[in-house]
Amino acid sequence: MKKVFYVDGIPNEITKSIFLAGPTPRNGACKSWRQDAIRILEEKGYDGTVIIPEAKDFTGNYDNLEYQGIIDFERARLNLCDVILFWVPRSDLLPAFTTNIEYGNFIKTGKIVIGAPKDAPKTGYLRYMASERNMPFFDSLEDTINETLKVIGNGVLRQKDEVLVPLNIYNDEYFKNWHKGLENKEITSLVTEFYNDKNWLIRVDLKDNESMEIQKDILVFKS
Repeated sequence: MKKVFYVDGIPNEITKSIFLAGPTPRNGACKSWRQDAIRILEEKGYDGTVIIPEAKDFTGNYDNLEYQGIIDFERARLNLCDVILFWVPRSDLLPAFTTNIEYGNFIKTGKIVIGAPKDAPKTGYLRYMASERNMPFFDSLEDTINETLKVIGNGVLRQKDEVLVPLNIYNDEYFKNWHKGLENKEITSLVTEFYNDKNWLIRVDLKDNESMEIQKDILVFKS
């Protein structure tokens, strides 16, 4: 299992990737739930990439990191990952304010698995939004991980600009044909605006490898 923490770059190749989204302890206020998630993933033999938006020592101290850098790290990796695993053990020490926003921003991407303890406060709207989209909502971290592993399956090897493309888009024949037609251009950014089994919309930036010019906010859709 390859672990990607804050300050780590985007891997050169990815077969399957999970982003561990949810509240993060600050300044060692409590143990990070992500440590348990990593342990469970290892016990279940997960051999892909896991993106951990924390410091490697799990101290919750980010004084040496710029706030904008943290935001950029999370946005880029939330966009490229294959599954966003949301675990929301909301409490006074883990209010999960940012988690609420990220869940709302990414729920239309078709790649969320979510859970929270039964007694976690103020999770009713999260559960309602999941039910609107016929998404299961799990009550244990292990069950949330089990569903994540089921969704992600064996993955597919992606290299170069392909690592920026989540599995549900990459596996679509329409996207594959579009990507093959890029010739001397490569993807530098990809954001999924909407996804379901029948249609999707992505926004991409492309670099021309001859002129080195960047074309921004190109919309590609399957309908």
